[in-house]
Formats: sequence, structure tokens, C-alpha cells
Amino acid sequence: MKEISFITSNKNKLLEVSQILCNSVPLINKDLDLPEYQGASVEEIATQKCITARNHVQGPVLIEDTALCFDGLNNLPGPYIKWFLGSLGLNGLNTLLHGFNNNKAHAVCTFAYSPDSNTDPVIFQGKTYGNIVQPRGDTAFGWDPIFQPDEGGGKTYAEMTKEDKNKINLQYDFIDGSLAVEKANEIIPTIQKLIKRGDWRAVIDCHPPKHISFASTHNKQPFSTIALNGTQQDLWPDHCIVGSRGCLLHSAIQDTLSSSQLNIHYVDKGCEVDRDAYSAFQASSHDVKGLVEASTTESIYVCGLAGDYCVKATAISAAQLTQYPVTVIEDATASVDKHSGWKRELEMGGVKILTSNQISKEMAKESTK
Repeated sequence: MKEISFITSNKNKLLEVSQILCNSVPLINKDLDLPEYQGASVEEIATQKCITARNHVQGPVLIEDTALCFDGLNNLPGPYIKWFLGSLGLNGLNTLLHGFNNNKAHAVCTFAYSPDSNTDPVIFQGKTYGNIVQPRGDTAFGWDPIFQPDEGGGKTYAEMTKEDKNKINLQYDFIDGSLAVEKANEIIPTIQKLIKRGDWRAVIDCHPPKHISFASTHNKQPFSTIALNGTQQDLWPDHCIVGSRGCLLHSAIQDTLSSSQLNIHYVDKGCEVDRDAYSAFQASSHDVKGLVEASTTESIYVCGLAGDYCVKATAISAAQLTQYPVTVIEDATASVDKHSGWKRELEMGGVKILTSNQISKEMAKESTK
């Protein structure tokens, strides 16, 4: 992958972003004196900065812009937090809220990426909700000492480790991001245990910007449906965009896969802008059926997110296209729909549904034969 110039004068920020991206994207530091743009939104400001930066660099660039929005001040300072901090200091920022009886705030982290001068910047954004408190902790990252995130265990950003802070800063889209599935985090330990038992195909949504399934592509509301090319197209929030944090596997899953020393294949799906793909067998990047048939497997097990969409579609495709028995692992799968309709569809499609413990017992019986 070609190196991307990350525009920052703060070497700590370069290190933090590299860690967030699990060092999967080759970043180099470029210290440019970009104008301090003013605009109606942090997205507009980030876009302008990205365009200016790419014109200087003449290559792929990534810029970050942060905002700290006080609920009591109608979202001020917002993208102008740097100026407010420079003028008032940490204690002065805290004093701004005196008399409002509302110390709630949210931090907004916005990245803008442009691969070349012919491509409009792509915006990635995450929000973290919390409270403004008296300054505590290291002052290396500006306003971090006064922002205490709701999920920070009572610590300010400045008091948290980089690892814990990064878990909150930018979100995995199916875990707690734009398409979060309820209780998705709870299935991670089970999946980690399962990984150690055999060959796996890690199937990853990897969408380009303006993907056909994005509501924003059609100027529609997320979770609506439109008629498109003679079929019904479900529309979702922008998610799992290639190059974004939301496109990456959860670090706990990735670490387990990397250390397993087993035969792991990574399969990207949904990579074509004009083609949707719920099933892994629809992936244009790999011949999944061929991968399965070339392995020594005797059974196919499917798990992950979301049970009523990609897991269901993959399992039913496997039952239709291969000769192997197919099972969805119930306690390693989370779904959007809490009703059981999708499970009935699996059973009608010839797919079994078992827990990981039930599968372990089946395997134990097979090994004693």
C-alpha cells in the first residue's frame, strides 16, 4: 500500500493514530502549516484542510480535526476548541460552564482522506459522550484533562492509557459504530475460543465510499428500502468503508487470528460500489466455494455479525452450494432482530443451530469413534 501523509505537527498524535489503525496503514508524518478554516461544521473544515493538504503533498493525505462540544453552550467551542484552549486554558474552559448547571459534552473526531487530487475527500467520524470536569492527568493532548467520557471508568482522557482511550475514540462499525449490533461485544470471547479449533475464513465487509447499500448514496434515510434494478434494496448508514477503523476486525479477534498459527483466509466482500453482498459466497475477491472444497473440512460452522443478515445469508449459501453440513454457532452470533424468524429461515434452509458447547460435545464424540 502506498504511504499516506498524515498531516500533524504532533508526533504523539501520529503514534496514537497508527495504534488505532493497528499499524495496518503506512503513515508518514507531514508537518504543514494549514490555515485555520472557519465553517458551519467540523466536516466542512476537515474537507477544506484535506483539499489544501493534498495540493501541497501531491499524494494521498489524511488529516484529523477534533471538536469538543459543550451541551450547555449549544455545542461551542466545537471545532474552535484549539482557539478557546489557547485563550482560556483548561481551567478557563471549565469555568465557561459555571451557571449553566450542565457539564455534559461530546468529543468529535473527524478524519478526512483523499488519495489524489481528482478524488473528493472521504469523511470518517466518531463521537464520544461524557462530561467536562476539573483538569486531571497529562496535558500532552490539549483538552484531554477536562473531558471524562461516559465509558472511561471515571477517568479523563488524559488519565486513560492509550489502549483504553483508543477503544473509545474510534468505533468498530458492527461493534459499537454506525451499524452496531446489540451485545456484539459479548460474543467475542466465544469466537476467540473457537478460532483455536480449526481453519477459518474471516469474512469482512469492505465497502467503497458511496456504496449502493448506503442510504447517503441515494439521499434517503438509513434503514429504509427502495426499489432498485428490479429488486428491493435495504439502505444502511455508511459503514465498513475501506481504510476506516470501522472496516477492521476487532483487535481481540485479529490478535487471536494472528497468533493462532492456523490456516486463516481473509475474505473481503461488498467491495464493488454497485453490488451488495450479504453472503461470503457473493464475494468477488475470492472463490469461497473453492476455498472450502480445497480444505480438509468435514463441516462448516458460521458465526459473527449479524445473525439475521450476513451470517444467515452465508450459512444458507453454504448449505446450497457445498456438500458439507452447515451449523450456525448460536452463542458466537449476535443479531439485529431479537425475534426468531431468521433462525426459522436457517432451519428451513437446512442449517443447524447449536451452541459452542454442543459443538464441542459433538466433536468429542466424533474423536472417540
